Amino acid sequence: MNYNGLRLKAEVDRVDFELLDGNGFRVAWDDKPKGKRVTDYQNHRQVFAQIIQPALTGEAKGVRPTYIEIALDLWGDRTAVLPFLAELVANSKLPLPEVRAFLPFRQQREHARRKGDTAKLSKHHELLETLQAGGTLYMGNQREWCGCKKSPVSVRAYWKETDGQDKGQAIDLRAEQHRGRFEVVIQCDGLTDVGLSGTDWQAWTAWSVTNAAKLFGQLIPEAPGSPLPC
Repeated sequence: MNYNGLRLKAEVDRVDFELLDGNGFRVAWDDKPKGKRVTDYQNHRQVFAQIIQPALTGEAKGVRPTYIEIALDLWGDRTAVLPFLAELVANSKLPLPEVRAFLPFRQQREHARRKGDTAKLSKHHELLETLQAGGTLYMGNQREWCGCKKSPVSVRAYWKETDGQDKGQAIDLRAEQHRGRFEVVIQCDGLTDVGLSGTDWQAWTAWSVTNAAKLFGQLIPEAPGSPLPC
């Protein structure tokens, strides 16, 4: 398939921070004991002025990121974007153990999948069919799930038609904003692996997102329909 018409854009989409006291121990952030989530991350100056600086009072002396979400958005016709997304997953160099699928509730019965189904998807056409059915592909665990710990690095791939929630309901995007998304989350030991081990705001602003480029690395693709590496 010809992918020349696709447009790609990578950005840091979400960062979670925790506050630290003078000894490097976590302290509560307002009513959130585990920290603050910053979505639609624009730039360091804006985030510091509006979110970080007002929180650095009392025993709170420092801040560090605990979760980074990097999004690679793919813009173009859905019939071209979804095969490209499937290839990004199939050819990922990340040493993650399996690809899982999740389908929205309205499609689970039709496609005979249950929420939380952990069966491996082992062929390219299975990845593509899941995306075409409105599903999401997962590698690794973004959060603790079914007794499994969070993964240092995890991946999601899906066709994005909503963004955020309002009173528990997903907010629909305009049709021209629909796009594919290949999303890499870095947390826990994964932060050290990409060179982010500092415990202050300066360490975070000095870090370059290009340090995480290896997480988007691709194997040389095999023939379409080849089994994924185990």
